[in-house]
This record gives sequence, structure tokens and C-alpha cells, in this order.
Amino acid sequence: MSDCSTQKYSADSHIAEIYDQVETQLDDVDLIVRLIGPSTGLTIFEPFCGTGRMLIPLARQGHRLTGLDESAAMLARLGAKLQAEPETVRNRVQLIHSSVFAAQWPAQVDVVLLGGNCCYEVSSSDEQKALIHRAAACLRRGGHVFIDNDDHPSVELAPGWRKPPGQPRRAFPSGTCQDGTRLEGSTETAWYDIHGRFTHYIRRLKVTHTDGSISHREWQETCHPIVLAEVLAAVKQAGLVVEQTFGDKQGNPYGPGSPRALVWACKS
Repeated sequence: MSDCSTQKYSADSHIAEIYDQVETQLDDVDLIVRLIGPSTGLTIFEPFCGTGRMLIPLARQGHRLTGLDESAAMLARLGAKLQAEPETVRNRVQLIHSSVFAAQWPAQVDVVLLGGNCCYEVSSSDEQKALIHRAAACLRRGGHVFIDNDDHPSVELAPGWRKPPGQPRRAFPSGTCQDGTRLEGSTETAWYDIHGRFTHYIRRLKVTHTDGSISHREWQETCHPIVLAEVLAAVKQAGLVVEQTFGDKQGNPYGPGSPRALVWACKS
């Protein structure tokens, strides 16, 4: 098994900065803080930790965080952010540079965060189930896993995912960095499988460097948008008990038309 979106975050060292320009929301962090409650000093593991959008605020709350990511550039930016934090915060954080399936996950943790659509970062339903099972395996009894995905509305590939092949569209990572480096990302559907709920993309990146030179990257990705029923089935198979489901990052109840499907489950 391997993470399918590695190039999306590692194709150029500037991608981490563009990521921070795009991913600025903290509603899900606020929800996690509410779910955890007044406890402090919990051990929290975050696969796909990226540049620390969720990790750093939770470390500031007094929790002990282990973050894992396959992108060296994302971890380097996270490390730089940590250097600006007080020593007490820095000492609560450990970082692992590895694929989620190659690394040994920590044991007996209080909370595992499968947030920010991280199930979309692997390319099949089997890998998505494996993430949830690995999360359950590293939890202590009474520990919790937080799972957050866009809510896919049907067991077949939704019409919005059925983009005609051969039509490139602007996509992440696109933007201008502080040093003037410009990134232009695009995605193009190569094929999709309606019944299998797969979309296969060709991703391209054009980088205009500060000296005027231009470099290009190209890679392929497969995405399998997960549905809530699959999440709940995997949670049950992994020996977890669902305590709450939400329809958005603000913690509103899940229902028809909800933009997201969030699950808070406990290891019994």
C-alpha cells in the first residue's frame, strides 16, 4: 500500500507554503477540542499531519502530539513553525517522516485524528478501511478516533465527479509564494468508474521560479470518495463504537445534504 497523493505535496518545496495559504480553517480543531473536553496531556496521533494546521493548536492546549507525513517539505514547514513556539509546546511534539502504511504507529494513544479528508489521500476502499483499522489498533481502551470526510451522496460516483476526460482544470497547488515563486496546478480526468466510484486523474504542475526559469511536473492519482456507510462499517469492524456523527466541522447533526460526514468513535 502507498499514499496516492504524495506528489501533490512533494513535487516542489514551495507546495507547503501554498497549502498554508489555502488551508486556514480551524472549525474542525475547535470541534475536536470540544469533543476532548477539559482533559489535558492527552496523547494524540495525526497521520497526514501536513504543516501542523491541527497539530500545533492542540499542542498549545497541552496535549502531546505525534505527527506523521510522507512529504519532507510539509514536515520542514511544520518544523519551522514549531521553532517559533515556546519550548513547552515544542517538547510536546514528535514528527515522523514516512508513509502511513510503512511507519510503525504509536501505541496506546488517547486520540487518533483522521481529519481533513485524509481518506482521500489513499486510492482504494481497502486502504481507507486499513487506515481506520490501524487507528483502532493504536488506541487505548476508551480512546477515540476522529474521522472527517466530504460527504459523498451516493454509492455510485456522484455526477459532480464525472468530469469529461481531456479538459484540464485549475487545481491545488496554485498560487504565488512570498519569494515570488509562482505555482500553477491543474488536474485532468483520465477516466472514471461510476459503479466502482473511482476517478483517475492526470495532475500537472508548472513552477515559475524567481529567476524566470520554468519547471514542469506530471503525475497520476486515483481517488475513491468514501461514503459514510463505508466509514461506519469499517469503524464497527475495527471494534469501535460510534458516539457522535456530524454534518459539518461546526458540529451540526448529520443529515441529508450535509457537506461533510464526521465520526467520533470510541474503542470499547
